[in-house]
Amino acid sequence: MSSVQELLQSLSAGRQRILRPVPPPAGAAGSPSYEIFHDVMGTVVLDWRRDYVARRAHAEAARKLVAEREKARAEAQDTHRRLRQTRLLAAGLAVMLLVAGVLGWRLYDNYREVKKQRLLSEAVAALSENPAQSLQKAAEAYRSHPDEDTREAVLTAASFPRSRVVAGPPDDKEKAAGMVVTPDQRHVVTYNAQGGIRVMDGEGRLTKTAKAARLAGTVVWADTDPSASHIVLGTDGGSAVVVAVGAGTQINLATDGPPVLAVYWLESSPDNLVLVVSSSGPAATYSATTGRRVAYFPGTGNRALPIVDDHVVTSDQDSRLRVWNARTGGKVAESSPLPGRTEYLRRYGHEVVGTPTAKLWSPSAPMAPSCSGTSRRLSDSIWVATGCSTWISARMDDGSPRRAPMAKFTSLSPWVPGTFRR
Repeated sequence: MSSVQELLQSLSAGRQRILRPVPPPAGAAGSPSYEIFHDVMGTVVLDWRRDYVARRAHAEAARKLVAEREKARAEAQDTHRRLRQTRLLAAGLAVMLLVAGVLGWRLYDNYREVKKQRLLSEAVAALSENPAQSLQKAAEAYRSHPDEDTREAVLTAASFPRSRVVAGPPDDKEKAAGMVVTPDQRHVVTYNAQGGIRVMDGEGRLTKTAKAARLAGTVVWADTDPSASHIVLGTDGGSAVVVAVGAGTQINLATDGPPVLAVYWLESSPDNLVLVVSSSGPAATYSATTGRRVAYFPGTGNRALPIVDDHVVTSDQDSRLRVWNARTGGKVAESSPLPGRTEYLRRYGHEVVGTPTAKLWSPSAPMAPSCSGTSRRLSDSIWVATGCSTWISARMDDGSPRRAPMAKFTSLSPWVPGTFRR
């Protein structure tokens, strides 16, 4: 016990003491107790606290650093993912734009091709009657789609011989709207929109005049009989009349009323038949002496044309050509569907019918087709050919003869026997 007391006294004495004696409470007996000397422990406690705070700060900094690293890595992964998605989206948009560009170019190219074919068809249709309009259409087709076909159309229209006959009085109200020529080319007939008719001989001298009465609408088409004594007029108001030039008489044809697109005089008909083509409903033939309807041709729309021996050729939406008897309305022949829709029917030279892929003509026509393709006899008066170019004999203003191409027709397939049937 004494040794403990000595140790306690030693630890509580001197400048290096770590214990402090605490006397017993007043009135209590006994030896003093000892407690740790706070001044000595303060430095140790402060050092421990500083070390503890530093370790906590270090741990917190390390935790924050790890968290920031994880956050940065997550953000980098998200950025990489977004960048990859953006690249994929950009690539998809580029492909879509490329596809859209290709489709747009194809559509534009198809539009140009369709426009070219339409203008070429109009140029060919107008060549025999209005070479200036034909040249305008051909030039427009060349500007729209310059190629060998449009270039040839321009050269053909530009080289086509023009008529030397200029007809019609200077009054704009009586201005000639069009003219037709008799088959023997001895008479020229001009007409205006109001139904005025002027007949001239081959030298341009006025021989007869006439005026149609009570017309519904304005005249859009006219044709003449071989002697230029009777003129048939068709109007956009649906009326068609036959005017006897010189006699002053007029026969109103019993049309149904839709606007008339074209009228034709059947040249070889002994019954003086007239073909009327309207904008809707079937085409029909009428008697030029009574005005009554003689025959009609169902489903023809606005494509019908007379050919030789009192026959009429029509086209329908099913791309078939049909030949009819103009007096009875009986069907003479019918084709299988042609490759492509029939854009027009047109008479070339004297008695020729053309479509974009085939043409019919009479072997008695005063022209010979220049054909490197195939041809086949359909009946005694009708032939059909494919892969041919049609030519006519023309005479220039200076009197020199010349062969001028009227149109080119390219067949998409060779002739198949039995394409036409009786």
